[in-house]
Amino acid sequence: YGISERSTDEVVGVPMLRMLNLQDGGWDLSDIKYIAMDDRERRPYLLRPGDILFNRTNSKELVGKCNVFDLQGEYVFASYLMRVCLKQDGGIRPEYVVAYLGSSLGRLQIDAISRQIAGMTNVNAEELRDLLVPIPPMHIQDRICKRVAEIRQRAGGLRAQAQAELETAKKSIESLILGAAVA
Repeated sequence: YGISERSTDEVVGVPMLRMLNLQDGGWDLSDIKYIAMDDRERRPYLLRPGDILFNRTNSKELVGKCNVFDLQGEYVFASYLMRVCLKQDGGIRPEYVVAYLGSSLGRLQIDAISRQIAGMTNVNAEELRDLLVPIPPMHIQDRICKRVAEIRQRAGGLRAQAQAELETAKKSIESLILGAAVA
């Protein structure tokens, strides 16, 4: 589990990843927080490339959202996230685990183990450890990871295109409204 200490907008200490920063297929660093910690305090929470961050508490739809840590520099993580470390040379890619947990098969398991407490859905470390993840041969994992990356890249392009079209539509509507007000 991550850090439950209060973070700040002030750029002091180390950046701390939170639920808000965890996005499908990437990291949103537009609203990053920081926490002042000495080396001894931060060491247990420092993320390493290949660590998986798993959203353990949130709405039913967002619990289980996860991503592989692949950022440059030192980062720590907040308490509503869990770090999953896979065994080195365990024959499983972290990107594959994230893809599986985000699939309908993974979601079925996450939904089955999650429970509602005070309006929030939760999964604990023991329940997460008990999830069954099929492990295909490495070349199949590589193919799956490549396909997911291609789809996410295409989806990102479509999102950007949709956002640009939405902005154009807003400007068109505003000009119609202002033009109608003048007439």
